[in-house]
Amino acid sequence: MVAPAIGFPFLPVVGAIFAMNFVLELGVKYGGFSPFIFGVNYTATEILDAWAIIDDAVSGKMNQNELRRPYTGALNAINDSTPSLILGGADRLEAIKKSTAQLTNVPVVKKLAATNGTVRSCGIANQGDSASVVLSYSTFVENFSISRLMMANNQIGYQSLLRHDLMECFKNLHQRLDVAGVSYLESNKSAVNDGTINTFNAPSDTMQVSLANKTQYFASITTEMSENDFDGMLYNVHSVAQMLQQILQQNEGSANSTNLAPQQSPFVHYKTNNFASPSGAQSGSYIFVPGTVGIIGPWINAIHREGADLGTDVFATIPDPFIPGWVWELKIKRNCTDNSAYVTGGQRDIVDMWEISGEFAFTKAYTSDTDTGIYKYLQLSA
Repeated sequence: MVAPAIGFPFLPVVGAIFAMNFVLELGVKYGGFSPFIFGVNYTATEILDAWAIIDDAVSGKMNQNELRRPYTGALNAINDSTPSLILGGADRLEAIKKSTAQLTNVPVVKKLAATNGTVRSCGIANQGDSASVVLSYSTFVENFSISRLMMANNQIGYQSLLRHDLMECFKNLHQRLDVAGVSYLESNKSAVNDGTINTFNAPSDTMQVSLANKTQYFASITTEMSENDFDGMLYNVHSVAQMLQQILQQNEGSANSTNLAPQQSPFVHYKTNNFASPSGAQSGSYIFVPGTVGIIGPWINAIHREGADLGTDVFATIPDPFIPGWVWELKIKRNCTDNSAYVTGGQRDIVDMWEISGEFAFTKAYTSDTDTGIYKYLQLSA
């Protein structure tokens, strides 16, 4: 399908070069025509191929240090936990993100207070109650601009720079969301822990594992999670330094008389460099079961979902190439700009401005006390 020209002639070329299936849904009507899909549909897989093209074809490995992606374990764990948190799972999440209005309140039923009754009664005073989880959204935006004249005779070229800058935007957005995710886990960690094996430090709300108990770090966490009434799969958002302990234990075999590999079985590990262990600790973890925390987003507004073209401005959507199911707002603006300070004869240059944005709300399972189900553990150095 050939898209009508809408004032951005380079975009169909992007589609042709990428040969992707990745949807830029502009949904704009021209002369009574139905909303169209602009250019070629892209897929996340093929946009990753484009990422490799930048790394290899444009500059060999010269650019690999700039292009490497950070570990975003907090974001990934919270995102993986979300379908179990929201009633209706992935389908409900999709409906929320497509809603014209943001979901701001989630009704919940509070737990019923326990009694010590031993005599039958006609009158019941113990009544249930409800509450509401309030969602607070934050906007995340990354943008860049490309000069037509600067790229006209540039060895890199417009399309390569566009691919590069789009990927950099996604990388920066994910990194910022991971930082926000770590902050959310820290500020919402449980203020209590009923575990009896390790030592709970009340001022810091952390369970501390002594150096002498290092080899039973994961087994002790599994046991203490049961003491807190949590069983099954355990998500472990951890500092990267903990990889050493994981690798050594995971590669022990049955022939080893002190084989510690089995204690890894309940855990799904998510590493992030945004979780720094405090002084006196070798590594740290946030432990929770799936469905304890979640992230709602990207929520995008109706103009972007429906698509609009104002001639110099285009409102569209762009799928996330790294996180399946995420779709962001894409805003493209073209300006006539004096770029003579950078380009010879650039008094009238065309500068294309690209912006990716979305709104997110971190949330967690409701609790009527200080036990949030998010437990912080530290492996002490001494």
